[in-house]
Amino acid sequence: MKRMPLFLLTLLVISNSCLSQKDSPSKGEGLAVAGALALGVAGAALEYQLWLEEVELMAFRHILDSRPEETACRVKLLTSDAKKFTDNSSTQAMVFAITFLDENEQEVVRNEILLMMLYPGYVMFSGLEYSKLQWFWFDETEWTNMKTTFIEMSTPADVKEGRVALYQEIGQSEFGAFDDQVMLKKGLVKDKAQYFEENGAFVPVEELSIRMKGFKTVGSGRKGVVPAYLLRNDDYIFRSYNDAISLIANERAFGMYFKEVGRIIQISRIDIALMESFLYDWSDLSIVESEVVVEHDGKMLVSFCQNPTLNSGDEGFYEEPRGEFQEFTIRGISTIEDVIWRSDDELYFEDKGVFRGKILSANYDASRPFLEIEFGEGARAEIKKVSTLNDKLFNKVQTALCLQTRFVEVEFVDGRIEFLEDLDDPRIFRIKDQ
Repeated sequence: MKRMPLFLLTLLVISNSCLSQKDSPSKGEGLAVAGALALGVAGAALEYQLWLEEVELMAFRHILDSRPEETACRVKLLTSDAKKFTDNSSTQAMVFAITFLDENEQEVVRNEILLMMLYPGYVMFSGLEYSKLQWFWFDETEWTNMKTTFIEMSTPADVKEGRVALYQEIGQSEFGAFDDQVMLKKGLVKDKAQYFEENGAFVPVEELSIRMKGFKTVGSGRKGVVPAYLLRNDDYIFRSYNDAISLIANERAFGMYFKEVGRIIQISRIDIALMESFLYDWSDLSIVESEVVVEHDGKMLVSFCQNPTLNSGDEGFYEEPRGEFQEFTIRGISTIEDVIWRSDDELYFEDKGVFRGKILSANYDASRPFLEIEFGEGARAEIKKVSTLNDKLFNKVQTALCLQTRFVEVEFVDGRIEFLEDLDDPRIFRIKDQ
């Protein structure tokens, strides 16, 4: 059974006390109830922030317990979507960036990552249960070793002496099963395949970023890609890393299996990218990618996320198989971040497709809180009631970093509406900034 997170319990107490006075309030009373509910939502947001502060204090407490030799540090929560961790059944890990400091010299000593592993029962009605948490430390060197194993099991690319070979895509007719060529199938076993050939370049492991769909090189001046096995959501690749841990690759996550306790935890690939930016001191959260430049209709086009920020109204181009470019405009952006739903918010809902909707009411006062959402317009309008905890609800924003984007809604010049999830797709471009 799932326990309610603290911020939701507070909201329920506030809203129930407001609505239980009368079943049919007068106009004045109705305004008072509406105001109280608005305060309830604000209270929920405040309680959620307090919950996050408590989580950070738990991490700091562990630093005090496990690193008594240290005297100063900075603690920052990197996890991009902490809301999901209020679910007691979560297998996720919360990621903290820990910077140890020398207060006398006023300088940084080193950076490390601390994982807080959330075991069932860690959220208690009175707060977090410290005894239900497990912790795991690693620094840049240990992460690079783990990452090397992860790369070796996630790609057929040649990996040796801390460097990974780069490849270029080739056609099926050019593929001859030579040692410097590889073939990748969708979901490991389907017939449709992609073919690649080494281009003679290499990238250090420390300059290769784990992304939603494989890997990206960091910095400029390199041409080529690291082909990654095309996993579906129910596909897993796994290897033993050492006597204590096995590593797991999935379509959306980096997994770790702790052998002694028989427990699997996952870190989203977005959190991995943030973590690597911190450990390797990459200059921008939105990893600088190797620039691909093409010319189309007098315009210079570059990789879509070459500019790290996305905005509604931005224009882009999608390259069709025959080399034709289809222009599109961003209509909306969905990010992986924490959300307290409110009436009149726009959002996306996945149900045999992705739909845009508007929240008519946020019913946190119900025994099972739900949102009343309207999809479509006019005669096609449809109203659904959806649990506030439904993991198929996605927020809609006007601007976001590429790295934190779940997907973008785009409209092509011919009126087609599509949702682009893999913004690292080499077929997606934008106009180069002057």
